Amino acid sequence: MSDKPQQYYDPYQLIREVGFLLSQNGLDVKDFPEEGKVADALSGACRLLQAYGVTPGMDIRDTFDRRLPPHW
Repeated sequence: MSDKPQQYYDPYQLIREVGFLLSQNGLDVKDFPEEGKVADALSGACRLLQAYGVTPGMDIRDTFDRRLPPHW
């Protein structure tokens, strides 16, 4: 068993950073994946983080902010 502390990274942040990196390399991409593609992007981001030994996770406040309807 490793004595290293578990590492966490926000998969939504990874999605935003990948989009930025792609646009910086000359590709025409949106700021965030299209409606209906977010689940695919999130799944891919989580799998990539796990492949590096990083646990997908986010600040609990951000989690609640994403679940509340916009009018709240």
